[in-house]
Amino acid sequence: ENSIAEFYAGKNIFITGGTGFLGTVLIEALLSSTPKIGTIYLLIREKYGSDTNKPVERLLSKPIFNSHSAETLKKVVPVVGVMDAVNMGFDDETLNELREKVNIIFHVAATIKFNTHLRVAIQTNLTGTLRCIEFGKSLKKMDAFVHLSTAFCNSNYAGLLEEKVYAPAQDPYEMLKMAENDDAWANFKTRADWLHITKEHPNTYTFTKQLAENLIMKELAGFPAAIVRPSIVYGTYKHPVQGWVGNASSGHLGFFAGYYKGLFRTIYGNSQSKIDLIPVDYTINASIVL
Repeated sequence: ENSIAEFYAGKNIFITGGTGFLGTVLIEALLSSTPKIGTIYLLIREKYGSDTNKPVERLLSKPIFNSHSAETLKKVVPVVGVMDAVNMGFDDETLNELREKVNIIFHVAATIKFNTHLRVAIQTNLTGTLRCIEFGKSLKKMDAFVHLSTAFCNSNYAGLLEEKVYAPAQDPYEMLKMAENDDAWANFKTRADWLHITKEHPNTYTFTKQLAENLIMKELAGFPAAIVRPSIVYGTYKHPVQGWVGNASSGHLGFFAGYYKGLFRTIYGNSQSKIDLIPVDYTINASIVL
């Protein structure tokens, strides 16, 4: 633990997806476990306009940050950008500052909806990853690039899956080109229209996350990069508080909330099925150590 705190001392961090569930716990864990950390730059979408502090204030008002002083929370600084844009949409002043100061990147942002239109999923999960990689390569000194993936990114393969990056269902560079071509999407409206592209993948989420892993392998060869593959991320096990789930309406937590309140009495399912869960603090601890 001491060696990790020493590694992060004085380092500046850049996080995409920091206002989401994983990102929120990541920020809190960095502030807790690495007290001498520098600035945590948080990518904020352009839609907030000039009021960039609003989403950060909302983020830091969550109960898991209650133990932190106002001085500590000032380390979290918003930067406005567009994840899938060239240079992530930063203005020149912001871009120069980040290139000079950032040492570690946590790329957490992704669309995790299974029914996202294929083009949108590619633009977010693949083009967004490419832009983040390009930004990382332009840093004066990059000590680590940590990419949050999923244990299910290779669900198009049957049998035992090893801890390696598998060949993708499609070439990621061809998919990047396709996403930029309006004409290529004229006849793509429903899931059935893109099954010949996603092949055995059950949805556009696992398909694009697999592509992103392959992009990381190709573009960041020789760089200090890592991929984290959590399964279904659940609430906290212990840190910073026990059982914190963030937005209790997300995923099947919404069903559990309804069940607990007595709104739902039955569910259709298979009693022999197993669900692969991992506490969010386990996922974040692994990411920080990596």
